[in-house]
Amino acid sequence: MAITTTTITKAAGWARTDVIDQLEQAFTWAGMNGGEQQGYVIGISSFIGNGGVIVGSSNTSYYDVMPSSTTGIGTGASFYVQRSSGYVYRLYVNRPGYGYTSGDTVTLSAEDIGKSSQGASDIVLKIITAGEVSNSVSYAVTFTNTYEAAGTDRNGSVSGTNTTITIKEGDLITFTNNDSNSYYRVNIGFTTTDYDGDALNYATSYNRVFNVYNQNAPNGGGICSFRPEPGQRGTYSILDDASNVTDTKLIVLPADEADITYTGIGSTSTFYSKGVTSGTTYPWGVARHTIQSNKTFGDTYRGYEVVSNNTLKSHVGSAFHPNTTNWYTGELGGTYTYQMSPVVPSRFAGNLNFDVPTTPVTDTQATFSGTATYGNSNYIQDGGGSPKTFASSNTYQLDLNVFRSGLDPNFVVFSYRHPTLSSSKLRDNTYHTWFNHNFTSTLWDYDYVFLGGHTEIIPSTLESSGPYLEFRTYIVGEASYFSGTSPSKRCAEFGYSEIASDDINFGSGYRSSHYYSTNFPDGGNPTDSVATYVRTTGVRSSGGQNDIDNISSEANFNAVIKGLPLCVNLMPVPYYIPDDFVLIDFDYASPSANIQQGDTVTISGSEVYTVIQGSYDQTTRTRGILFCARTV
Repeated sequence: MAITTTTITKAAGWARTDVIDQLEQAFTWAGMNGGEQQGYVIGISSFIGNGGVIVGSSNTSYYDVMPSSTTGIGTGASFYVQRSSGYVYRLYVNRPGYGYTSGDTVTLSAEDIGKSSQGASDIVLKIITAGEVSNSVSYAVTFTNTYEAAGTDRNGSVSGTNTTITIKEGDLITFTNNDSNSYYRVNIGFTTTDYDGDALNYATSYNRVFNVYNQNAPNGGGICSFRPEPGQRGTYSILDDASNVTDTKLIVLPADEADITYTGIGSTSTFYSKGVTSGTTYPWGVARHTIQSNKTFGDTYRGYEVVSNNTLKSHVGSAFHPNTTNWYTGELGGTYTYQMSPVVPSRFAGNLNFDVPTTPVTDTQATFSGTATYGNSNYIQDGGGSPKTFASSNTYQLDLNVFRSGLDPNFVVFSYRHPTLSSSKLRDNTYHTWFNHNFTSTLWDYDYVFLGGHTEIIPSTLESSGPYLEFRTYIVGEASYFSGTSPSKRCAEFGYSEIASDDINFGSGYRSSHYYSTNFPDGGNPTDSVATYVRTTGVRSSGGQNDIDNISSEANFNAVIKGLPLCVNLMPVPYYIPDDFVLIDFDYASPSANIQQGDTVTISGSEVYTVIQGSYDQTTRTRGILFCARTV
């Protein structure tokens, strides 16, 4: 059955941001951009319960706590709970989830944050969702003489001390501080009046609000603003600079549900998240690639980052938080700054050493900033930390050719090429060629693991010693490759990984299959290559083919090699490449034949293949091996 194919072209002079746009279009054509999701979690409005007074005696972090229940239909969010000396003192959003609505609450079970038998107790979180509120209004209040307020709110005018200011979610309230006394900062903070300036561990089961916008306002006209998001309803106290609760309150009423438009992220025609603004040094894009819907880890998040004018890096994870700003709010007396927020924007999410190679949420390196490479170059899916060459330079037209199987539409091969760059052989103008893993398997369940791998097709650069194609299969997901540690062990393919000194270090980030051409005299090293079926000689050895005892050509195999395993070094093999993608072992009588991507190999009138990638020697004859797709 014939494949389908398309080419996404960028004209000479393309910019790095164009490469991300090109990938986005290719993923759209291949059906690898998931649909829009709404109602993702960007913060925690308040909580009830303190998680247990003392659990253990040292610092403990629970990085990826999934809710045991929710009041709504939202799913997929997770939270980072941190204890100090046994007490809970930090709460963060980790995975954003989707489908949450204004006012939803989620419960974190005591069993997941220290166990009830050890003194832990449940925590109920009221979450904040990303959204816009229509029919919102702007108000302004000025403070003088120790928070004597004057201004307007939803109820009309505001005046005097010990007053109440009323707004709705989505409204903008601007505070101007004209107090010339000791109160030189406006803090919007805690709902309870027993606040003592300590961390969460001293709280009892009160409803305390932490993550609201908080900004210093110096003497004489300092200004700070607060626009409560959907879910930030409640009563807030105004705190002075010393974080003492004043008698002035801010009441945030719920927005009308009909006025809330929850922020959508991603679509079938766009990446889930990306950074391609003008002047971005390292543009990036992340696709939400659905492998198996309705599974806990059925979505794989594939990231691509252009790190130079001709190289890119691949990244991968089981979740991604799409916030593009460092959205944090609230202080506890200036001591704990990043309470209850996503903290680091545009980052992969999940559990340490299971989904991400560094501390989730708080590691400032683990973000796509556009001004520095992700993880300061340390975090990468590709082995050895080596970026992939996708071009020679932007002085040539850049094509991204996409080949999609007709037998299994989930199997798609991507390949970069300069069609206007002169060449004498295929690899002179054909670059990074790969396919993303996109299959279900009886070996694992996506309720527990995610499919993170991809396979790169690499031609030999030493054809004169034996042309071959390497199928390099990446099996550990994201990792800190420079130190060889912290692979994504939740990655389904990690089960094939070779563990080194402990359960964090790993021996190799990939497994390879080497397919040598059997038409070359050496035919490859039998200890290093795949044993391809050959019957034109009586013996196969590293010494080459021997004409003695030569078997007639009728006894030979068909040179079109089908039934390719994902990787011959994986057992059991989780997936076989569909039969409309093949290897062709060839021998052409003339030397120096310049075979190019898009050329065709005709087996018969009803069986024609298009060349994608290949390795061949051109010295006395043109012979080698080609990776092809069936077009007729």
